Amino acid sequence: MFDLSPLHTSIIVALIAALALNYIPVVGKFLKCFNTLIHESAHATCSLFFAGEVLSIDLFHTGAGLATTKAGNWFTKFFVSIAGYVGSSVFAVICAYLVLHQHANYILFVFFSLALINLIFWVRNLYGVIWLSIVALLIGFLFYKGTSEYQNYTAILIAAVVFVDAWVSALVILIISIKDAKQAGDAKNLQQLTYLPTFIWGLFFFAQATLAALWSIHLFVPSLGLFSI
Repeated sequence: MFDLSPLHTSIIVALIAALALNYIPVVGKFLKCFNTLIHESAHATCSLFFAGEVLSIDLFHTGAGLATTKAGNWFTKFFVSIAGYVGSSVFAVICAYLVLHQHANYILFVFFSLALINLIFWVRNLYGVIWLSIVALLIGFLFYKGTSEYQNYTAILIAAVVFVDAWVSALVILIISIKDAKQAGDAKNLQQLTYLPTFIWGLFFFAQATLAALWSIHLFVPSLGLFSI
């Protein structure tokens, strides 16, 4: 039996809530955009890092997104294509670390900053503008009027949503890469760049997301022995 601390209890409740809310039509799609924002921002950041361009980012009511970038060489296109799913997985681990070390409010600051940056520079489609505006206003209100307890619980819920969706979206892209490779997004882009089968890249995305999920769990329950270093 595990002796659950208040923090562990909050995390378990947040994970259950994230899974349950995912099946509520409007709310679930709205929450999916938190992970989508990380995914598309990772594409954009990687493109800028390699001296590429970010033409636009779209966030859709379905929870999906699209980053349109311009890259001048194969190297940049390759890393930009990888960055989305890997960026989401890495951020999920970072969220776990921040929650574990009582810095969950930093997660709110990241999303507040990303919302403003995307509003100013990249997102122009109607739903994306509305979603980012709502998120920025709600988080801003939490910082201004919310107690540290409310900030903490909100950040843990958002972290749980990102954790769940980072893994689920990688599973979905694996399934799509097997069933309908032409619709496999980043995996299809990587197939065109490397000539490796699309499902190999779908499997890569799923494997790294699973590794990140296990590492996040290990941070909170090291006694499970998921990683022995």
